[in-house]
Amino acid sequence: MKTYGRGSCALFLTLVMITAFLTGGCGVSGGGGGGGGGSGNPPPVSIPPDIEVSAGQLLFGGIVQNNFTDRTLTIQNLGSQDLNIGQIAWTDPLDLPFSILNDGCSLQTLASQRTCTLQVRFAPTGQGTFSDTFDIPSNDPDENSVAVSVDGKGKGLNVSINQVSTNCPTVTLYFTVSDDAGDPLVPPLTQNECTLYENGIEIDQGVPANNFVFSNTVTSPQSIALVLDISASMDLMAAIPPMQAAAENFINKLNFVSADPDRAEIIRFAKSIEPGTATGFTSNPVVLTDAIYWPIPVDRDFRNGSAMYDAVAQAVADTAAQGPSRRRAVVVIADGRDNNSLIELDELIEQALDDGVPVFTIGLGDVNAENMQQLADETGGQYYYAPDETELQDIYDQISAIISSQYTLAYDSMSTCGDTISLDVVVRNGVLEGDDSKDIILN
Repeated sequence: MKTYGRGSCALFLTLVMITAFLTGGCGVSGGGGGGGGGSGNPPPVSIPPDIEVSAGQLLFGGIVQNNFTDRTLTIQNLGSQDLNIGQIAWTDPLDLPFSILNDGCSLQTLASQRTCTLQVRFAPTGQGTFSDTFDIPSNDPDENSVAVSVDGKGKGLNVSINQVSTNCPTVTLYFTVSDDAGDPLVPPLTQNECTLYENGIEIDQGVPANNFVFSNTVTSPQSIALVLDISASMDLMAAIPPMQAAAENFINKLNFVSADPDRAEIIRFAKSIEPGTATGFTSNPVVLTDAIYWPIPVDRDFRNGSAMYDAVAQAVADTAAQGPSRRRAVVVIADGRDNNSLIELDELIEQALDDGVPVFTIGLGDVNAENMQQLADETGGQYYYAPDETELQDIYDQISAIISSQYTLAYDSMSTCGDTISLDVVVRNGVLEGDDSKDIILN
């Protein structure tokens, strides 16, 4: 005999419980008594629960298919009365490729000024533009349901404009292209697979006045800064020895014997940049290797902090000073945490963009991936995650191959010297497509 109605009953009871929670019906209040009017002081002003959401729209940008990125959303109670948060995305759930994870807010009560967080993930499995919304219910009398929109683009190829140099009117772009696994394309791209736009207008490759030149063989020397995290958190994963071995292997792939050799520098950091170990740029592999393997400090106060942003900022400044004629990049391996830098992440990204230096990041172990991914994505680099130290070597090899497989597009702009122009590169390789953009001043 079939039994009907169990699911409907459970859903009804769940809705009743959530409704009671949001209206405060499940709360317990103290006895309290009368008004204390004899003091002569007015009672404190009681402000109703007031929900504050850190963003009404989460923009994920372009993510290569079969990869993912996360964004953190913070909810705060600005009122003096308790804020009761309902089941997030209950009436307006998210559909794939979006999802909510690490939800520390649903069915929580926030006292005044308290916060909670949740993460939203964008994980496209194909190409296209995706948009959705989800709801945050609460007992806020003015905003008892806040809608948050999410937007992202799934790409078939990861295209990154790493560097732009100008000698008005000539503009030269250096860019890399990789597949969804982070590997450079084999065989390399051809000219007819690349389209360049200035201020939204396609640069016609057939017009002689444009002096359009494409190259899939970049021979200019490299200047690479390696930034290594030696903070105590790396000890917990026994990550420092394999990090050092992988860094040495990366250095050994550079060309230090040509007439115009590659250059590199090593910067190690914990609570600050480690004194005395920043090498500056050199073509001497012995100096670089010694800096990688310099004994780890025993100072616990120094090891227990992290100034990743400051270390990367120094690396970006040093790399930019190498000049635009060289292929420049910063490669940082860390857990993504920072608690002691003077510079903020947004300032660091702006510095890297102004200097035209891409930052490639490798997150190892228990990683604050959001910071690492944002730093890489927004500076023209790439983010890689190593679940353990065995992945490090392959990732270093991938980054080395990407930097060594840059393409160039050069043309003569029709804009006026001193103008700010917007550049867009679109790559179509079979059915796969990717793009990147950058704003520059035409100097």
